[in-house]
Amino acid sequence: MDLDSEAVALALLALLAPFSASATVQWLVAALAVAAIGEALRRSAGKGEDERTVSTLTVSVVALAGLVASLWVVPYGHHTYIGKRVPRVLAEPGTVALTTKLPWTIMLLILVAAYFAGRLMRDRLPTNPIRATLLVLWLLAPPVLVYLVLRDPDFDMGHVVGTDLPIFLAYAIGGAALLSWLTRPSTGETGRIVAVLILVVGFCTFLTPMRQVVRLDMLMLATFALAAPTFAGGPRARKRYIFGWLGVLGVTSWLITSINTPSTVKVPGGFFIGGFTITLMVAIFTIVFSFPLGIALALARTSSMPIFRQLATGFIEVVRGVPLITILIFFSIMVPLFLPRGMHLDEVAAVVIGYVLFSSAYLAENVRGGLQSVTRGQHEAAEAVGMTTAQKTIFIVLPQALRVSIPPLVGHCIGVFKETSLLAIIGVFDVLYIGRIVIPGQTEFMGSTRENVLFVSVIYWIFAYQMSKASQRLERRTGLGER
Repeated sequence: MDLDSEAVALALLALLAPFSASATVQWLVAALAVAAIGEALRRSAGKGEDERTVSTLTVSVVALAGLVASLWVVPYGHHTYIGKRVPRVLAEPGTVALTTKLPWTIMLLILVAAYFAGRLMRDRLPTNPIRATLLVLWLLAPPVLVYLVLRDPDFDMGHVVGTDLPIFLAYAIGGAALLSWLTRPSTGETGRIVAVLILVVGFCTFLTPMRQVVRLDMLMLATFALAAPTFAGGPRARKRYIFGWLGVLGVTSWLITSINTPSTVKVPGGFFIGGFTITLMVAIFTIVFSFPLGIALALARTSSMPIFRQLATGFIEVVRGVPLITILIFFSIMVPLFLPRGMHLDEVAAVVIGYVLFSSAYLAENVRGGLQSVTRGQHEAAEAVGMTTAQKTIFIVLPQALRVSIPPLVGHCIGVFKETSLLAIIGVFDVLYIGRIVIPGQTEFMGSTRENVLFVSVIYWIFAYQMSKASQRLERRTGLGER
């Protein structure tokens, strides 16, 4: 990583931010020190050697450590509004309050300790199970942190044991038995007919009054039933598929119960989180849910079946022809008006649904470009070894198409993260709304819009830059662009 750019960024931050004179000088000294280190690394490289660089992770950790250390040392001051003949904002001397710098210090220490613990255990533990476990933990971390830790639901254990748990056990046992039968190679076309009937029943549940968890679990069971022939095989493969069903059902049931349980957090607004947390939550949920939907739309648009191709094409073209802010306003204001009586859709949930639909349309076109890059010979080779259409798509076509689509897909993810700033327009308390409206509206921080927006822009840049670097590393590992 080029340290000169980091030094320039620090210098600009020191000059633009309304720090006290001593704080500005200290940050300029830090920028000069970073530039000197970069120059020393460049000069220390011998002739014929590549220029020495510092990893992005090292620079990020050092930068975060420097910011946290500055909270204890640099006298940023406390902004005070003086409303006399000429209103002014003064920065009183002193460092940041202990309630701010202590939590950040603890989080930094935990981060560094976790990194070194991971380095220590990396070579001592089996690779594949650890990678699978880490992937599952990464996927579970956002909903667990948001709906269990931050929201702190007040569970009614009588209702959970008497209603939610029996529903879960019924679907777990019945679904496992059904999938065990559907994944047998001898089931044949009968299994496919049963899976389609389950899908029809799942859609019919939305026409009758019943609990939402029953409807969603039925749709999930139909999805697993439709995909069962693809994963049919020996006892080991069937057992893995059933365990996958139980895991997905357990996480989804817990998530639905947590969402439907009242929160113990008392907040003035209608949602229990705000600021950067809601920005990150909307971005993560949008990317996670729009990715499989976008792949499905891309496959449907390239399908030989006219009905799927026309429906997917119509959806993609309509959504791409409407601005994102229009879709967000429509789902935030108009959609709740058409819901049945007694059904409530939270504003943030409505916004996420609209954003997922919008993002999936653009993501589908990126994936479609990758699908078109797969040669006809690959399809013929898969058909020659006896693969079904689903197996050919999952194991042959999609891996090659997604590999080619890595650059546009990552660019799309960066765009999704940055476009969450549009949430401020419809009144959602995201990080931009907090920095541009809420904080400058407080008496002690009046007139601080410039530095708040600067700080928010730095946050967006850090995440976008990290996603870009991760994309480059992934491209190198997969050999993308190499001949």
